[in-house]
Amino acid sequence: MVDPLRHVHLGASAQTAPIRDASDQAAWLEQTLEGLGLARAHLVGVSLGGWTACNLAVRRPRRVASATLLDPINTLARMPLALVARTIPTLIPGLSRRATPRFLRYIDGQGTDPLADPVGRVIDAAMRGYRKATPQPALFEDDQLRSLPMPILAIVAGRSVIHDPTTAHERARQLIPHVQAELWPEATHAISGQCADRVNERILRFAAEADSHQ
Repeated sequence: MVDPLRHVHLGASAQTAPIRDASDQAAWLEQTLEGLGLARAHLVGVSLGGWTACNLAVRRPRRVASATLLDPINTLARMPLALVARTIPTLIPGLSRRATPRFLRYIDGQGTDPLADPVGRVIDAAMRGYRKATPQPALFEDDQLRSLPMPILAIVAGRSVIHDPTTAHERARQLIPHVQAELWPEATHAISGQCADRVNERILRFAAEADSHQ
């Protein structure tokens, strides 16, 4: 399956070892925490970052004090085929220059021009000029979500196109033991920018609550 959000892997670091599966991805993030001198951390992830945070929580739970998942892709519900289909033109040389901004407007869901924003221009350039070498994120199984022992804040955007929001919210609410599952009806997948102040306040309050119960 094509990863429609592959741009999030773009960075200045150089990959020196193969990342073949979800276990390797968890090992990479654990090594990052070790390099930062962090025994445990409050993780916050948006979209594919949410999947990455959940993946570490599933495979290295001792490293995670809490995890905030902001409209995480392929974590609580599957990516729809319509999303995958809209990704294909962005991969075709000659079409990507026009297709990528249209795709970003679809993901953003706010009717704005993605290239009018510096972040949008970086994402556009990354999608057209960068290819990742990590595996596609696999949807977590029910038992994996049930195994999470730490506090989880799962915020699902009600207007998200990366999954069915109602399904994602209900699956989080029903399966994750220590979850605060919230559905924000007005939010799109661009929730971290669209609702920045509200998101920041909610994350900080959640992390403080998690610390108070340690």
